[in-house]
Amino acid sequence: MAANGIPPNKYLELGRYQAIETQFIENTNGGTIPTSSSAQAASTKQFRHAQCLAAKALNILINPQFGRMDYSTYLVVSVPVTVSRPEGPAVAPSLAGLAPAC
Repeated sequence: MAANGIPPNKYLELGRYQAIETQFIENTNGGTIPTSSSAQAASTKQFRHAQCLAAKALNILINPQFGRMDYSTYLVVSVPVTVSRPEGPAVAPSLAGLAPAC
């Protein structure tokens, strides 16, 4: 877990997240885990959509000092510094992932 950036004291939360994901997939598939690859892909897509809607409903606010929320990865990503920058034309920041895709 530490290799993936998860603190050792958060292993219970990781297990809870995985249990919620498994339960969601079972519920959307009639009480069983899908076995075919197409059913697994459809269940994963449904879970990702529900996760996106939940993140959107939480109205997560990020201090601009630290960046912005990238809803495609659910990570805080850095943004270009606007206080000081090198001379020359300003580079427009990427807006990809800024708004939830769901």
